[in-house]
Amino acid sequence: MSRNRFREIKSKIKFSKTEDANDKDKAWKVRKTLNLFRQNIQQFGFFSTALSVDEMMVRFFARTGLKQYLPCKPDRYGIKLWGLCAANGYLFNLDVYCGKNDPSIGINLLACALGSRVVLQMINPLLNGLSRKKLSDYHLYFDNFFTRPDLLIRLHKCGLRSTGTVRKDRVKEKHEFAKNDPVIDSKQVSILSTACGITPITPVKRFSRAAQERIELGFSRAFSLYNNYMGGVDLHDFRCKKASPSITSKK
Repeated sequence: MSRNRFREIKSKIKFSKTEDANDKDKAWKVRKTLNLFRQNIQQFGFFSTALSVDEMMVRFFARTGLKQYLPCKPDRYGIKLWGLCAANGYLFNLDVYCGKNDPSIGINLLACALGSRVVLQMINPLLNGLSRKKLSDYHLYFDNFFTRPDLLIRLHKCGLRSTGTVRKDRVKEKHEFAKNDPVIDSKQVSILSTACGITPITPVKRFSRAAQERIELGFSRAFSLYNNYMGGVDLHDFRCKKASPSITSKK
């Protein structure tokens, strides 16, 4: 196929109709396709009990109100997505970020913080599809953008366990280590969890400046679980970028 023929076909592909226009939803042009894709990936249920919520970036440089800039991501410019993944990278739910005050997520959640709204929106199919007894088998992980004490309490009342790193200004009770403490190898991280506490202690390896080698130290189980199961969304994002084709064309 020639390049001109490919560009002609590509220019005529549409995923929506004019009558589907919705001023309240910035992603209305791909909403039907997105819902269809969401149904396909959820048809087998949530078969993994370790789930994580995080953000993803789709590389995109065209003009659109959905384009975001995230300097910490490999693809700094693009469309931001929220994703719910298993620890092995399987995607269970996703949605397009349409702004901080996006009304399409539901009026009942607009009073919550953005991170809490995203988490509740992503796990809504899980909460509606399983009983409280079965929900107790699942464990949800998220980073400090989403973690708030009120969110963990709300999830705990629903019967869902959760663990996440938290920012210092969101908690009152703090325990800080000394700068020369042997457990500190980079920077201090705070964590909240409704699944486990300080005990049982899990051995982990950290680099010791005094010994100039990795030594074994005792850490709370919450940190070990978080490190083992949090990276599902990043793993999914990495695999998508490895599989995506590179199409070059004239600007």
